[in-house]
Amino acid sequence: MVRNVGMSAEHAQLGFMTPYVWMFIGTYEKLRKFVIQQNTITSLIQLEYSGFSGATVPICTFTLQKGYCPGYRGGYVRLSDFVGADQQAPRALEALANPDCGWFYRADASGFEAIPGSPIAYWASKSLLKSFERFSPLESFVPPKSGLTTGDNERFLRYWWECSEANQSSTISCRAAAKQSKIKWVPCNKGGEFRKWYGNNDYVVNWKNDGGEMKSAGLSATTYRNSNFYFREGITWSLDIKLKVSYSLFARRSNTREKKELLHIQTIKTANQRARRPKQQFMLCPVCRSCSDARLFGRPRQQNPRANRLFSARKRVENGEEQYTNIALRLGCF
Repeated sequence: MVRNVGMSAEHAQLGFMTPYVWMFIGTYEKLRKFVIQQNTITSLIQLEYSGFSGATVPICTFTLQKGYCPGYRGGYVRLSDFVGADQQAPRALEALANPDCGWFYRADASGFEAIPGSPIAYWASKSLLKSFERFSPLESFVPPKSGLTTGDNERFLRYWWECSEANQSSTISCRAAAKQSKIKWVPCNKGGEFRKWYGNNDYVVNWKNDGGEMKSAGLSATTYRNSNFYFREGITWSLDIKLKVSYSLFARRSNTREKKELLHIQTIKTANQRARRPKQQFMLCPVCRSCSDARLFGRPRQQNPRANRLFSARKRVENGEEQYTNIALRLGCF
């Protein structure tokens, strides 16, 4: 991009088709400043990941005028919400014909510099851009950090309900305490689906002996970042493909009843999703000892009066997820 601009005459119009990673990630901040401060983005279309048939690549196409034009508001089309190659061209033409469609934007690129890192956030409203000028950044109050990468999630991560309650803890406050406790599984927050303001606390990581097994594996992808922040409470966030951010509280849990309730809800949810399948079998929930699907845990149904009552009641329900849940709760599992 820099080379092409250098070979062009002043005020020349240049066209590019590139991966759109340069618009956002920190590695390309210097390039973005070059584009914003010394040149002018006249138009840009950001395609969806599957914007081309047979390929899944993050692509944008844009035109650039050599030389800075103060106050110029370029035209931007955001197609990231429209999945499939057959959607891209019609939606782009619709945006050009109808600027009020909802995915066409006008923006002065100089405004992007108000945001740290100067991302090409053309959809950002004026009030959002002003908030970066008026308020202090998050790092002035709390230190944003990234954490552990296991290098092999299948080996070192589990859902917390897959592990023995006696061999996991959600109340440990520091690495030294974790090592001394000899506990194997501790909470690990790795993002997840869009959810606010609490949730996605589903995983535990093998951290026995301060992560000894993980460290001895010697995997090149394993990374231990900011280990002095491990086991501390905080706010976590995840980013989905549509660039939606959700923030959640990640706190130590000291109440085992809460974990039982969460597992019970998970069990009921899974069973409800399968309620219309024929020949349904149930087993005892490992926590509340009732109302679980045999295939969820891979073991045959156990004989128990409470479980049998639920099984019989389920057969009388045809279209009743709410009724089914009420039946399970009436058994009084806690």
